[in-house]
Amino acid sequence: MTDYAAAQDALLHDPSLQTAFTKAIVKADPLRDTEALFHFGHGLYWPLMIGLGLVVVIILAQTVRGQIGRRRPEAVLATAEAAIVIPASALMDADALAAAERYSEAVHALLLRGVGVIQEHFPRALRSGHTSREIAALAVLPGALREAFGGIAAYVERAIFARRALGVAEWEACRSLYAGLVARP
Repeated sequence: MTDYAAAQDALLHDPSLQTAFTKAIVKADPLRDTEALFHFGHGLYWPLMIGLGLVVVIILAQTVRGQIGRRRPEAVLATAEAAIVIPASALMDADALAAAERYSEAVHALLLRGVGVIQEHFPRALRSGHTSREIAALAVLPGALREAFGGIAAYVERAIFARRALGVAEWEACRSLYAGLVARP
């Protein structure tokens, strides 16, 4: 034998080296492999999977809920716009604040009354976390109400966030926006 053949024979017969498989290769079980991936020693696989499923269901429910609110027929909007009448008595407390030259507070009172009106006539439209800008942009609101509320909200933002005191001119502008809603048929 040559040196090469002798070296090969020595390798094949060396008991410290494995040259053949002793067990059959088992096909991998994907479920068992996934369980092993998420198994932290405390059996958290199924609670984790159930939690993940709940998150998916909640996301789908919120998506469907949002889509349902956006698909209002125009006839419903026209009826809702005609039905909104804001009582003039709602202006009394705001007028009292304005008479005391507390115009920023008076305009804020008008905004809060506007939120109440929207909540009364469109109860499903508002959520507790909505800002005045988000309320003014709601598609379910009739155009005139949306514009009036948005105008009042802009003045309130200047008064509260920019800390700019409002004067008589701003108060009168907001009051006319609000009063215009009262006078609608």
